[in-house]
Amino acid sequence: MDRLAIKGLSVETIIGINPWERETRQPLVIDLELQVDTQAAARSDKVADTVDYGKLARRLRNLIAQSRFQLIERVAETIAGDVLGQDQRILAVTVCVTKPHAIPDTTVSLTITRPRTLSET
Repeated sequence: MDRLAIKGLSVETIIGINPWERETRQPLVIDLELQVDTQAAARSDKVADTVDYGKLARRLRNLIAQSRFQLIERVAETIAGDVLGQDQRILAVTVCVTKPHAIPDTTVSLTITRPRTLSET
């Protein structure tokens, strides 16, 4: 299966469990890998035959920026659910959420993979 990647999608949102984190937007960096068959797009050379990664990136940036989270686990699940819900051609998604300032001088990240289930097809 083909893999389409979006890497380094930066977005600021309210995230964290500490009181100061609930008041100040913090940066997150999102990396996505989509399992999708790109053969139709390769033959037609038309964006309509593939996942429009520009639209996907804009939608995810807006979704995360307008939401509030306590945990990066919730951010990752929110992204995975949105991606799988938007385009039936996506068979699975891997999401990596990085919180650069979670701990001083340290970057924390979480990576999840969610396949499309039979009930979602």
